[in-house]
Amino acid sequence: MASTPEQPAYTIKSIEGKGKSLVALRKIPQFTPIFKDTPIIRGGRQELAKEPSVLHGEIAEVLDQLGEAKKKAFTSLHSTEPLDSPTRNVNIVKLNSLPLGFAPDCSEVYSVNDIEAGQEITISYLRSYLPCKKRRKKLRQAFAFECSCATCSAPDDQKAATDRGFKFIESCLEANRRREIPTTDAARELLIRVLNAYEVCVELGLQGRLMYTLRLDVADAFLSHSDLARARVAAKRAHQYATWCEGPDRLTRAALRHWIWRWIQYELPCQEWSRALIADFSDTAYFPTREGLPRVGQSPSGFYAKNGLLATPRKHWCLLAEITAIEPLDKHISLRVVDRLGNPLIIDMPPSTLSEGLSTVARGQAVIVMYPEISDDNVVMLIQPYPIKRTQMSLADLLKLNETVRKYYTPARRPWSARGATSDANPQANPIFVQTQECQVVGWNKGHDKDCGFLLDDDIKRLHLLEWPVFESKVGFPLEHFLGDPQIGS
Repeated sequence: MASTPEQPAYTIKSIEGKGKSLVALRKIPQFTPIFKDTPIIRGGRQELAKEPSVLHGEIAEVLDQLGEAKKKAFTSLHSTEPLDSPTRNVNIVKLNSLPLGFAPDCSEVYSVNDIEAGQEITISYLRSYLPCKKRRKKLRQAFAFECSCATCSAPDDQKAATDRGFKFIESCLEANRRREIPTTDAARELLIRVLNAYEVCVELGLQGRLMYTLRLDVADAFLSHSDLARARVAAKRAHQYATWCEGPDRLTRAALRHWIWRWIQYELPCQEWSRALIADFSDTAYFPTREGLPRVGQSPSGFYAKNGLLATPRKHWCLLAEITAIEPLDKHISLRVVDRLGNPLIIDMPPSTLSEGLSTVARGQAVIVMYPEISDDNVVMLIQPYPIKRTQMSLADLLKLNETVRKYYTPARRPWSARGATSDANPQANPIFVQTQECQVVGWNKGHDKDCGFLLDDDIKRLHLLEWPVFESKVGFPLEHFLGDPQIGS
């Protein structure tokens, strides 16, 4: 149970050689929220990167606006610099700040181990796992105190054993951080390293961030070998541990949630290994509906990066819609369409845009429009050279296909079809599906035959694999720039 005014979990006591400390009044189980702290001031890393003398003055200006009570609370915080130091404010911020998550009004502190009644409640000042002498030296230089925690003040033989454990953990983490070629042997070695590191952590009583870092490394190993099922299990366990350790609103937990369920360029660990997860056509960041499209002439920051007067796209995006009516006019074609929410739009374009000819265009066909902008009267404005794709399927079929592919897809080392036949035996076999018994036996009976037919269209296939968050240049149809898969497009 968390600490409350009626049933406090801790109290402030003076401890000889340390000063004032938090001491548990009762047993606090592992993963219990201990307290929430409301920040006096908030800032980002870009502020901390400023010159200390400049930042000191800016902090002073903010404090003057907050009133005497908060100013007094701020100046009472620990600092390793004298009262008249020109950078004391900066020193206080660096020593007493905690990261905030998506709930910026408070920061939560959770227990990562069981804390017994009468035991001091502490936090770690260091991220790395250094031997005792280096750890105490770093704390002395950065925070001006001599650490006397249970680990640092243990007998020499225990400190030596702890140092060996820390050294082993650091070597494991460093080896895991190296992006080795994802061979079977490399993955096996990673799993063995993580298992051994986990046992050392249990032996030393280490919890917190390290434990879900190790679990995420396991997910990386599975993902590098196209085993999405086990990768997701490992990542979900890491996500659960992160939630326990740091609370539901912390940034690390949220970033980890995105890693599990979405593919984002800087969060997907195996993109450099030519692996891909499938784009989600319901993700409005890249597949906006009418209300989410950028307005003509506005260049919103969610779609464009501005450099002076120049605005360039910061990502790829497209509109998925379905034709409801066709109006051939003198110099252009007007397509009446609806997005997936049923919102009506108009697409005006020259007849030459449709290479197949107007006679093949029909109501009920899905259209894909790259980089659209919308006017106030709901007319979709196209850029040259009119990156628009008309399909032979309905919008409902396209969205259903995306759900199926996202469910069953794994990058394949061999070009299997949904039926399990190789492309050598069956030239029509499409390798985009997961090549598992589940796909071959269960999925086939649920309409994979129809899906394979749709995926014979390379543009539809590549639409699922395009690196939507990573923009280098605009792409049109036929799509050529996509996240590579060993079998896609071969």
